[in-house]
Amino acid sequence: MNGIIIDEILIYNGGKMEFSIIIPVLNEKMNIARITEQLLKLEGDYEVIIADGGSTDGGLEAASEFFTVLSCDRGRALQMNTAAKIAKGEVLLFLHCDSTIETKALFTIEEFLAQGYDAGCFTMHFDGKGFWLSLFAYLSNFRAKLLNIMFGDQGIFIKKVAFENVGRFPDIPIMEDLQFSLEARKHIKIGQCDGKIMTSARRFNKNGVFKTIMFMHWLKILYFAGADINRINEMYKNVR
Repeated sequence: MNGIIIDEILIYNGGKMEFSIIIPVLNEKMNIARITEQLLKLEGDYEVIIADGGSTDGGLEAASEFFTVLSCDRGRALQMNTAAKIAKGEVLLFLHCDSTIETKALFTIEEFLAQGYDAGCFTMHFDGKGFWLSLFAYLSNFRAKLLNIMFGDQGIFIKKVAFENVGRFPDIPIMEDLQFSLEARKHIKIGQCDGKIMTSARRFNKNGVFKTIMFMHWLKILYFAGADINRINEMYKNVR
């Protein structure tokens, strides 16, 4: 597979759709190195924009040889929105840097969107084993299929025109993916494709799987109950 570099953006030839893969980061040196190696193997036509919120660990140097590195203010929603403004692809794919997608993932998205969908997410699995992790992944996938609610660790993809029409990610420090889904499903057709995304279980392993699952559900309950979003964000940061 041959690639070409245009304006510091690596683009492969092959697919019918052009993709912009957007990755918000902050001091993720090890994961940036891993996902850079992974994305260089993707098939399809795409650019990669790494939206950096002020990293100080030197992890962006290698990635900048292949991809566009965009410096912006800190905040995952703000970083993703800023990158989306300069994105050239007709489809946006928002990825966490500790996630892994299949080599043919972009073709899977193409086929899915061709069925009339405007946005969607992948079917999530964890890189760890165990009953609680499997149950959490199952419930996350069930929620996406039943309620059309997509979270960032499931790999959100959306036509750029639909993203702009919905109004981009809301300017909040956490739950931006949840709120975006709640708004988007009112206006566009959302679904979950069969393509797989492997999500890191590092936070669960660090703090205890069952404890972390319960804590994440508690944060969602607080959000729907109208709790202060900054308080929720502080609670979340304390267990990262």
